[in-house]
Parts: sequence; C-alpha cells; structure tokens
Amino acid sequence: MKGVLAFGRFTLDPEEQVLCADGVPVPVSRAGVRLLKALMERQGALVTKDELIKCVWGTSPIGDNALHVQIWALRKIIGNDLIVTQSGVGYRFLGQVETPGSKAPRAKAGGQERPRVQRAARASGLLGRDEQLRDIAKALMRQRFVTLVGPAGVGKTSLARALAEAERPSHPDGVWFVELAPHADLAGATDAVRAALCPEGGFDACPLADLLARLQPARALLVLDNCEHLLPGIAPLAAALFATSPGLSILATSRQELACNGEWVMAVAPLAVPEANIESVKQGRRSPAFRLFADRIGALNRNFVFDDARASVAARICRSLDGLPLALEIVAGWAGLLGLEALEEKLNASPIGWHHARRALPGRHHDLRAALGWSYNLLSCQEQTMLRRVSVFAQEFSLAAAEQVVACETLPTETIYARLASLVQKSLVATKPGAGRPTYRLLETTRVFAQEKLTEAGESDKVHARHAAYLLQILTEAERAWDNSASKAWLGRYAPLVGDVRRALDWALGPHGDAATGVAITAASWRLWREMSLRVEGSARIETALRTAGPQTPLHVLAGLQHGYGMMKEGNNTPLASAALQEAARLFREIGETRRLGAVLLVLAFVRFERGDVAGAEQSVEEGRCLLAGGMSQRGLAGVLDVELVLHAHHERYEEAREAGRQAVRLYETLDAERSALIARSNMLEVALCQIDLTTALAEGYPLAARLRATAHCGILGCVLVNLVAALVRTEKFDEVPAVAREAAPLLVGHKPLLILIDHLALCHALRGQPD
Repeated sequence: MKGVLAFGRFTLDPEEQVLCADGVPVPVSRAGVRLLKALMERQGALVTKDELIKCVWGTSPIGDNALHVQIWALRKIIGNDLIVTQSGVGYRFLGQVETPGSKAPRAKAGGQERPRVQRAARASGLLGRDEQLRDIAKALMRQRFVTLVGPAGVGKTSLARALAEAERPSHPDGVWFVELAPHADLAGATDAVRAALCPEGGFDACPLADLLARLQPARALLVLDNCEHLLPGIAPLAAALFATSPGLSILATSRQELACNGEWVMAVAPLAVPEANIESVKQGRRSPAFRLFADRIGALNRNFVFDDARASVAARICRSLDGLPLALEIVAGWAGLLGLEALEEKLNASPIGWHHARRALPGRHHDLRAALGWSYNLLSCQEQTMLRRVSVFAQEFSLAAAEQVVACETLPTETIYARLASLVQKSLVATKPGAGRPTYRLLETTRVFAQEKLTEAGESDKVHARHAAYLLQILTEAERAWDNSASKAWLGRYAPLVGDVRRALDWALGPHGDAATGVAITAASWRLWREMSLRVEGSARIETALRTAGPQTPLHVLAGLQHGYGMMKEGNNTPLASAALQEAARLFREIGETRRLGAVLLVLAFVRFERGDVAGAEQSVEEGRCLLAGGMSQRGLAGVLDVELVLHAHHERYEEAREAGRQAVRLYETLDAERSALIARSNMLEVALCQIDLTTALAEGYPLAARLRATAHCGILGCVLVNLVAALVRTEKFDEVPAVAREAAPLLVGHKPLLILIDHLALCHALRGQPD
C-alpha cells in the first residue's frame, strides 16, 4: 500500500511519519509509525516478530522487548482490540484499512495550520488545563526536570502527552515518550528508556555510559510516564540523565515524587466541579469537570438530549466523582444507555463498583478499581492498613482523629503521622492546609475502594466502632463548649463533622452496630442539627434513637434526647415540643443537672406561651433565671431576654419588649450566634406588628428577609415573610403581596405559620373586592 492509510478515526501518513486521530496528530515514535505501517499493509494476516523487527529496525540487533514496548505504545493510542497477539509468534492488525489517496488531514483555522500547542490543549480530558500546561512548560524551561504527581485517573498522562506535542519545536533533537506501566521490573523499564533514546536500533549493544555521552549535546525532551512502581531504579537513571545531559529536559509522571536532585514537583489536581444547585447547562459549563462530562456524553451519544432540566443531576455526578477526569470519561460512556437519573442512583450505590469503560482504554485505566488497585498494591502493609481505616471518615479528618480511630497493635500511634504523610506523598490522601493544623481527606472514589478493602480485611465493624466512640467524645466536648463559645467559631469547629455523625449513626443503629453508642451520639448531636437548620433530619434521627432506647439507657442520655426533640419541634409542633421538654425537665431534675434544666425551662416558657399558658410561661422563665443565676453565661442571659421580649409584648409593654429584644440581639451578635440573633430580630418584627407600627415593620422586615436569604435558615425566613405579608395587607400595598407570599409558601409547608399566611391572603383578596 502507498500513500495515506486510514482505519476508524485514525489516518497514517508513512511518508511524513504522522499518525492522526480525528485530524489531530498524536505523539508516536518513528519506530511506532513503521511498525503500524507494516501491520496495516498485511491487515488480518499474521506478521511474525522477526518480520516486524526487520521492517522497523533492519538488521540492528533488537530484542523482543523493544518490539513489545512499541506494540504497547500503539495499543495505548489506538485501543487494545486492533492489534492482537499470537503468543510467541507475532501479531495481527484487525482494523479495516482504507486508502483515501490523500495526505493525512491536518486541523486548520482560517486556512492556516493551527499551532500544535492549541491542538494539544483541546484534546479530550484537558479541559480546564490550559493554565497548568503553560505553568508546566515554564517550569520545564527553567528547571529541565519536572515531575507531575497526582492520584489515579487525574490526567497526568494526558497532560504529559499534550505537553510533549507542544514542546516538539523547542526540542529539535527529539521528544521521546516512554510508557513504564507495562514493565514489572527495572530491566524492562531501562530497556524501554534506552530504546526511546536510541530509536534507530542498536541500544542493546550501547552501554549506558556511551548512551549518556551521546546524549550530552542533545536538545531533547524525555517523558517518563507512570514511574511510581519503579522508583528505586528509575530515579537514579533519571538523575544520571539529567546530570550528564545539559540539553536534555525530563518530564515524569508519578503518584509520588522521584526525589532526585534538581527535580521540580507539580501537583495535578482534579478538575474544578460545578456548584451544587445549578439551574442551567450554561451555568454548569463554567466548570471544566461539567464541560468534560457533557462533551464526552455528546461525543459518545449523539442523540442524547442534554438540557437544563438535567443540568443539576449532571452537576451532582461531577461532584460525586470529585472532578476526576478518568471517572468522568468512564461514567459519560454510560449516560446514553442508562440516563442521568439512573446513572446517579448507580453512582450513589458505588462510584467504583459497577461501571467500567464502554470503549477501549489502557488496561489499568479500563475501570476505576483497576486504577486504584494499581496504587494500593504498591503500598506497604502498614500503608494499606492506614488507607483502609481512614476510609471510615466521611469528610475531612485531623491527625488527632486518625490517631484515635486508626491506631492498633500493628500500627502504633507514634507511626500514624509517618504513614499518613506517606499516603499524602503518594497522592492517595489529599491535604487541606488551614490557619491552624492541616486536615486530610480521601477522594470519594478512593474512599469507596478503601472501604471495600476494609470489609475484605474483616476490620469494618471494629473501625466503625472506634469511629463512633471518637465522635461521641467530640460531640460531648461540643455540648460542654456551647455556652461559652461564639456560635460561628463553634460551628466552624463542629459543623464539618456532620457527615461523620451521619455515618456513625447509620452504622451504630444498623444491624451490625452498637445501639447504645448510637443513642448516645444522637443525644449529643441535636444542637448540631438545630444550628445547621437541619431540623427534619434531626427530628428523624432522634425519633429513631427514642425507639431504640431502653431501660438500660442512662437518664442523662434520655434527657438529652427529649431536650433535643423538644428543640426540633419547638415552633412547628407545639404539643410534641411541650411533652418532650416537660419530660426533659423531669429527668434533669431527677439527676440534678441544674444548668441544663434551666436551659430547658427557657424554651418551655416559649412553648407554654404559644399554647396560651402565659402564667406557666412566666413561671418557667422565672425558675430558669434562678437556676442559671449562679453562673449565667451571656447565652443564658440572652435566652432570658428573648423570652421576656415575648411576654412584655403580650402584656402590651412594647417599649420594654423592644429593649429586651435589642439587648438579646446585642448579646447574640457578640457571641456570633447568627441564627439566634435572627430569631430575636424576627420576634422584634412581630412586636412592631402587634404595636401597629407598620412603618417600622416594613423598614425592618425587607432588610431582614434579604439577610436571611443569604443563610440556610429557611424556616426563619418563612416567618419573616409572613409578617411582611401582614404589614403589606394592613398598609393596602396589595400589589406587593403575591411575590412575597409565593416565596414564603414553600418554606412553610407542614408548619403552622402557613395557615397564618393563608389567612392574610384571604384578607388581601377580600379587601380588594375578590371574595371568591
């Protein structure tokens, strides 16, 4: 065959020694081009190893290993299925070869050939990497030896290939790409490097010292891809090449640094993911992860409809995969078959357990488990134990947490830091620097893989039990710290634990868990749910714990459960709140916990007032004040003032009510108690309505609603909007009512203020002459 050869989406121009995919040149050695041409010219027929070696290297003394290296490199580019091996004999090319009769097409823009660096930057999987490509190129120019490190599937090889293509003009003596993954030992890897550096053959007969001498004047780039499993041998070889060849640049990819003199390490992070609640495809495409996912779906499933209705599902999938390019590529292949909604359900069940690539990818990148297994098998026994056990954490964790949960006989506490640092170095654990001590986390795909290994090792229940015990200790500390802590600081410290609290409760109250610990965690965690405005979830968790509790449950735990349940239902279901708080008060009296009894009585005063029992409310607040008087905290005093605001307003002592409210807000804001301060301001808005001070109600209501929209406190916002509707109706500003009511109604479903909103809307229509 002569001229350009074509198969599938590839074209080969043997004369110019260019292989293109979809019109874009891909990096391949000259030996690789000659090898592919020899196979394609005899498509379907067996070509022996001797024949191939003669076609590619002539009479040079080349061994089978060099041929294997080139075959593997070609399969990495064109797929595993097109070149098949007949063991010990040779290879067949199974693609359908065509001869278009023209040169391989080159991508053009405006009639001129587009610069190669632009083509490389737009290769699949490189979205959002333009800036990093430029940074790597600059570092390579300055340092000459750059190692790209990052977790499995993050795109290190894609970056290296793109950069190799872009750097060809700057390296006139050659750009050599050496794939080390298929080599299990240093000998094979060294031969692969020498074969790349001596592409015309004869490298077996060329001692390494002579090869180094030949390279000394060369202006070339050597790319060493996937070094992590051969570091003890590859690092000295790379160091020798770098030291003796001043014109040679080295770009390595690895899951950890090579630790050579002169090496410049650059981390490759996953792609940036979209916001959680996007509303359109346009909004989602601002993030590279979303763009990659959407583009791969479009390329693989031409009939797939990717509209705004599916944008939020796609965004959640991108976030669940941490923006990992390999994971996004693999999952995109299944979108057309399953649909995004079903795909999300499968991923929620297991991000790595069910799917694999629907199209050919290199062996260990065919599915996520293979990619992660490659890294896991390179770890020491202690490192494997460490990785398995830290997978129990749902979110970020500290060194102290790891020491408490992970340490055991085979992994002593004093070794935890070194093992954790090693996992960070090997790109299996990510670190998040902070103002204080750093925290650590696993990518979701890594975490799920490590949890599977935890189960296989028979350690799951043991580690979950230690995790639950650790959380109980931390939540108990949080409860003690509450009274004298600023809310913002308290939430900053404990809110990140909410995912781990969920995980601990799911295990402890599950079939293999420790029910007593689960009940105790629930009793200690209610304030976290309330302060994060997660009342529905908090209520459900407490109801489960109350059903699980029994005669053996300690009284202080039962009291904590009832206190928490009353706080969850306060303002939403007054009878349930009243019953729970009264039971909590009884239990705290019985065990003599006066501080917590005083706190319960202040909330009970609110609930009694809502039920019309004003005298009972006044009695509760007075007793609560007396119990807290000995060591009343600022938060306790603010709570007293908050109740007094409501009671003063009831007795039409409006100035006293407003003064109590102002003092309560000041105290809450001193404590950074945002939610409590906003509730106090909402109560003061209600005072203005009771006082028929509608000008103040509107002047304070709109800014308060705007401030609440920027928070997660939807329930408070709903109540403020109801009061705004009331003020608007009474000032006959009827045209403004529908918009405010439409915003309020969804926030109040299932809550008493919704009925009040409907009453105001009915009055609005009646006053407008619309009785129907």
